[in-house]
Amino acid sequence: MKRIILLISILAFSYTFVFTQSKDDLQLLKKASATYNKQNYTEAIEAYEKLRYADFEATELYYNLGNCYYRTKDYAHAMLNYERAKLLAPNDEAIAHNIKITKEHLQNKIEEKSEFFLIAWFHSIVNLFSSNQWCITSLISFALLLAGVLFFLLSQNQKIKKLVFFSTFILFFLFSFSMWFANVQNNKLQNRNTAIVTQESATVKSSPNKKGTDLFVVNSGLKIEITEKKDDWCEIKLADGKVGWLPIATIEII
Repeated sequence: MKRIILLISILAFSYTFVFTQSKDDLQLLKKASATYNKQNYTEAIEAYEKLRYADFEATELYYNLGNCYYRTKDYAHAMLNYERAKLLAPNDEAIAHNIKITKEHLQNKIEEKSEFFLIAWFHSIVNLFSSNQWCITSLISFALLLAGVLFFLLSQNQKIKKLVFFSTFILFFLFSFSMWFANVQNNKLQNRNTAIVTQESATVKSSPNKKGTDLFVVNSGLKIEITEKKDDWCEIKLADGKVGWLPIATIEII
C-alpha cells in the first residue's frame, strides 16, 4: 500500500510539473525558441530567463538557454543550465556532450573521487530514465502484474500457471525497482543540493564568515554539493572531497 501511495504522489508531482504550465508560458517558449533559432542569443537569453523566473521548467528551455550562454562565452551559466537540463533528462546524450565540451573552457581541474563500483552501477541504472519515465514503467509493470495474477487464478493449465507465476515474480521486482528509481529521480528535482559557482573566483573559508581561514579558491563553472546552509553562507563539498564555506551569493542552485 505504501508503494502505491508513493507512486500516486510521484505521479501527482509529475502532473503538476508537466501540465500546470500556462498557455502564455508555452507561447513565450515558442517565441524564445524562434529567437534562438535566428541566433539572436542575447534576446533569447532574456526570453528564456523570463520563463525560468516564472517557474517554468522544460528540458528545451534549459538546453537552449545553456547553448545561448555558451555562444556568448558565459560558460558558468552554460554549465548551470546544462546541469538543470540534465536533471530533467538524465540520459540525454546531447546534454552530456555539451557539459563535456563546456568543461574544457573552464579553469577548474578537479580530480573526482571514484565511486564504489556498485554505487556507480546503481547511478547508471537510475539515470537511464527520468522520474516520469520510471513512473510510466512502474505503472505498466503494475498493470501487467495484476493481469498476470488474474490469469494465474483463472487458468487451469499447470504449465501456463508456472510460466505466469515466474513472469509475475519478475514484474513485481520491475514494479518495485521502477518505483524506487522514480522516487530517487523525483527527490533530485525537489531537493536540489548541487550548485554551480557563477562568480569568476571565490575563496572557500574554514567557517561561515569572512574572518574564517582561507582554504582554497574555486573558479566559475565548478559544480559543487551543498551540505549545509547558515545565514548567507553554505558549506560545500567538491568532487575531490574538499570541504569549506562559500557565500551563497557566489553560487546558483542547479
